[in-house]
Amino acid sequence: IKEFKKQGVLGENNRGYVEVLGNNSEARSLADHENRDRKVIYQTIAEQNGLQSALDTIEKVFAQVQREKADPGEKIQTEDGRWITR
Repeated sequence: IKEFKKQGVLGENNRGYVEVLGNNSEARSLADHENRDRKVIYQTIAEQNGLQSALDTIEKVFAQVQREKADPGEKIQTEDGRWITR
């Protein structure tokens, strides 16, 4: 995933998930697997804290964390939906 992020093929969207930015089947497969894992984590956090209705907020919080952790040159989606390069 990290290599595809460096290449600009994957980016972090504003919902807390990896998004494919182009047409690359290997990147899509990695993103699908990563996003399934992230969804499980987000849902588990919601369930363990009695916040089932707050999944949207949990996703947004993790999206912010991923934006902050992004390396220079990586693509991130801002809260308002714009894609920028960090």
